[in-house]
Amino acid sequence: MALRLLLVKGQKVLAEVPLVSDNELNKGFFEREIDDFERNEFKELSELLDTLSNEDRLKMLSKMITSEGPVRFVDFMNDLELNQKLVSEYCRRMINSGLVTSPERGRYEASPLGLSSFVVATVALRRILKALEDELE
Repeated sequence: MALRLLLVKGQKVLAEVPLVSDNELNKGFFEREIDDFERNEFKELSELLDTLSNEDRLKMLSKMITSEGPVRFVDFMNDLELNQKLVSEYCRRMINSGLVTSPERGRYEASPLGLSSFVVATVALRRILKALEDELE
């Protein structure tokens, strides 16, 4: 039995990734993908995952996503009990990775990439891992 991950928009499949297969056909697919990944996107994805791997930065993104508008710098400090240096560093890292924009000084909001990355890193990944765990038991 083969398991595949599909990203679908309407009736169009945007991406398809084989996850588990009973045969060796996926070996070539993964070798090509890993080779392409290492040559073209390794550093970029590593930086993105590193940015998303911090609990405080995830909380900051969550706050930006659930807020009515841009979040003030001081709100991160007060609500998340973070010091000024950490908030500044975290905002800079998230802006540099494309996850966050600053529409005006001292205010931050999640970019479309930030929103999508947050959903993939939290909701989607959690559900995918749970489904795989259930299926592979």
